[in-house]
Amino acid sequence: MSKRRSDAQQTRQQLVAAGRKAFAKKGLRGVVLRDDVLRPAGVSTGSFYHQFENKTDLLLAILKDNAEAYRANVLDAMKPREGDSLEDQIRSSYTHTFDNADNNGDIFMIGRRERSSTDKQVATFLADNHKLWEEELVSSYLQLFPASNRQQCLMVADFVIHQGQGVVEDYLKLPKAKRSAARKELLEGLVKYTVGGITALLGNPVNH
Repeated sequence: MSKRRSDAQQTRQQLVAAGRKAFAKKGLRGVVLRDDVLRPAGVSTGSFYHQFENKTDLLLAILKDNAEAYRANVLDAMKPREGDSLEDQIRSSYTHTFDNADNNGDIFMIGRRERSSTDKQVATFLADNHKLWEEELVSSYLQLFPASNRQQCLMVADFVIHQGQGVVEDYLKLPKAKRSAARKELLEGLVKYTVGGITALLGNPVNH
């Protein structure tokens, strides 16, 4: 790798790290690029514009990178494994969700701040990402519950997404010193509530 390319990657990493903190704290509208991102990152204005078009472009890059990795990990955890019950699968997926919250709490807070974003690009990305989650979950539920229909599975997918999102956001509001003790109780409660809701709406899954 050339030194120029290595320097560019380092600059990008510095901008992303500073951007994550700034957007989590202030949101897109509140962030002042020079004061909240460039100065903390130690990056010049010119170097920034070699990497990103504007602060919205930086925010979208941060969200996209995390969303793809997070979705891949959770969906892998949801795959049926021999001997696993529905509860096991759901626990595995939520465990990855809590792990991601512990490691990337700033991303969750950015998502929470931008949920009602008036920026069209950000709003479109978040809406598209939500639809991707819906489609992945619906596909999984249709395999597990072949007697159900797409509309039923879509309703359950929305239920699961919003329920999980709300619990994790409450978890992140706790002081870090209290999270470890709270995590197990929240995880088990979320698993039981989700299993109960899914089976009440879709019945018992096949092979379980």
